[in-house]
Amino acid sequence: IIMYESTKKFSFVVFGRVISGILQGLFFLIFAYLLSPNDFGEISYFIAIAGIVSIISRFGFNQSVLISRSKVNLNLVNEINLLTLIITSIAGILLIPFNIFISILCIGISFFTMSQHNLLGSKDNKFFMVYSIVKGILMIVISLTLFHFLQIEGIILGMAITNLSLSLPFIKNLRLSRFTNIKSNIKFFLNNFGIDTSIHLTRSIDKIIIVPLLDFTSVGLYQFNLQILLGFEMLPIALHNYLLSEESSNQKHKKIEF
Repeated sequence: IIMYESTKKFSFVVFGRVISGILQGLFFLIFAYLLSPNDFGEISYFIAIAGIVSIISRFGFNQSVLISRSKVNLNLVNEINLLTLIITSIAGILLIPFNIFISILCIGISFFTMSQHNLLGSKDNKFFMVYSIVKGILMIVISLTLFHFLQIEGIILGMAITNLSLSLPFIKNLRLSRFTNIKSNIKFFLNNFGIDTSIHLTRSIDKIIIVPLLDFTSVGLYQFNLQILLGFEMLPIALHNYLLSEESSNQKHKKIEF
C-alpha cells in the first residue's frame, strides 16, 4: 500500500511536469510560427530578463519553503512566504522603468513558483499537477488572445496574468510574521539559493549574453532549438522535487533513488 501511494504521488508530479512541458513547448512553437525570428528572439529575451530577476529575488526561497513545509516548520514557512512577497515585489517595481509588462511577469513567475513549491511541501501533489496543466493551457489561450491586441507585449502580459491567477496557494498561505527565524537559517537559505540558481539560471542568462554578441534573430533560433533539449530534463526535475519533499519529512524511497 505504501509503495502504491508513493508511486501514485510521484506520478502526479511527473504527469504535471510532462504535460506542462509539452504545453510550454507548444506555446513557443505557436509563437515561433506567428512571429518573425527577430520578434521571437525579442520575446525570448524579455522572458529571460523576467526569469533572471525572479530567480535572484526569490533567493531560493522556493526550495526553502518546500523543505520547511515538509518538516512542518510552519513559523519558518510563514516568514519565507512573506519575505518572498516583499523582495520579489520590490524587484518587480524596480523593473517598471525598463518595461512594466516584464515587471508584472517577474512577480507572476515568483508567485507561481512559490505556490507550486508550497503545494509540493504540503504533499498536495494532485493540486500541483492540476495547477501545472492549467497554467500551460491558460498561457496559450490568454497570450494568443492578447497578442492580437498588444502584439509582443500581449504575450508577456498573458504569461504574467496566467502566473498570477494561479498563485492562490502562495497568496493563501501568507501570514504576518516578525522574521525571528530568518537570521538563524541564513546558511540554509544560501545553500538552497545555490541549488535553485544552478537549476534555473542557466536557462535564462544565456539569452542575455547572446543578444549583445549577436542579435535577437540568433536568440530566437537558439530558443526554438533549446525547447527540444529542455524536454529531456522534465523527469529528473520532477524526481528532484518529489524526493526533496519526501526526504525532508524523513520518508525514504530507496527504489526510486536507485
